[in-house]
Amino acid sequence: MSLDRRAHEDLSGCSISMLPEKTAVYALTPQGMPLGFRLAEATGGALFLAASLPEAGEAAVRFHSLSGQVAENFRQYGLHIFVAATGLVVRCLAPLLQSKRSDPAVLVVDQKARFVISLLSGHLGGANACAAAVAAFLGAVPVITTATDLEDLPALDLLARDRKLIPADDAAFAPVSAALLAGQTVGLHDPDDRLGLGRHPLFSPLPRPLPAPPCVLITETAPAAPAGCLILHPPVLYAGIGLRRDTPAEPILQALRETLDSHGLARQSLAALASADAKREEPGLIQAARALALPLIFFPKAVLEDLPVTSPSPKALEAFGLRGVCEPAALAAAQGLPLPEAPRCAAVLLCPKRRFPHVTIAVALRRQPPAPDLPHAD
Repeated sequence: MSLDRRAHEDLSGCSISMLPEKTAVYALTPQGMPLGFRLAEATGGALFLAASLPEAGEAAVRFHSLSGQVAENFRQYGLHIFVAATGLVVRCLAPLLQSKRSDPAVLVVDQKARFVISLLSGHLGGANACAAAVAAFLGAVPVITTATDLEDLPALDLLARDRKLIPADDAAFAPVSAALLAGQTVGLHDPDDRLGLGRHPLFSPLPRPLPAPPCVLITETAPAAPAGCLILHPPVLYAGIGLRRDTPAEPILQALRETLDSHGLARQSLAALASADAKREEPGLIQAARALALPLIFFPKAVLEDLPVTSPSPKALEAFGLRGVCEPAALAAAQGLPLPEAPRCAAVLLCPKRRFPHVTIAVALRRQPPAPDLPHAD
């Protein structure tokens, strides 16, 4: 059962949009069953009741084994709310846990509705926000133990996710957060202020991406960094691709890898592939974009012919009436063309055309305005 956001806009005093679309509520005791019904109704979630509980004339799934039911549900719901003992819930969850980037949010509520515990995936899964929302609805106390929240420090993993920054290494969040908790100043290279931390008192601006821990580097490059350096890659690289007809996906992917690696660019910063309209039906190009899970943008001749080309191609001129394909396609994508209502972005051609057997590659960089500052204590 999906969450009805409009019907419960004021569930918590916080926006109901904090709660995931799909919520599972579990109740195990007669005393906790009314609270389970209340939470399932308020969240629009599915209710799961122990088979031993009395019938209540309401739609609910009955289970004989909580661990079995949770194992079946775990990846199907974004939020799990247990009206149960914390230790019991921990034992059920333990075999199912994989990663904080993929595990769903889990809350535990005592059957008297006094406390709402954020148990799992407090940041990326949203459990901390959900705990606050559910606690406000119940008039309960939210129990949040995440250190950065308690100290009112920036949650770097949440900021990175919300600003679409991809970590080079998930494990690098921990030492940088530990440095902040210890009151250390953290170096920050973020020329476009994507994190909005440029004026935060605990961050010291770095003019260049110097990997000296503790530090946070926002960069499209792929520097080697020691422990204590968090590297976040923004999606700012746009690869323009020219290719012969019926070129398979693998040569395209290999050409992309070689181009990025030769210029020291991070593959995580690749935002989209682009080409000319004439290549719209090329299966290899479509498969390459699918393999990278990236958008594939095609541009008409009228857009591409107005953009600069460093190395004109007689073949492209003969076949398409264009001086080149890969360079103007990369620049057009990086600039945000051709949508007339889209704001134009500054673009720089980082990698001029590189020739490979049957494929040409160029890469452009998009520059964007800085993110707004986050509130912080002076």
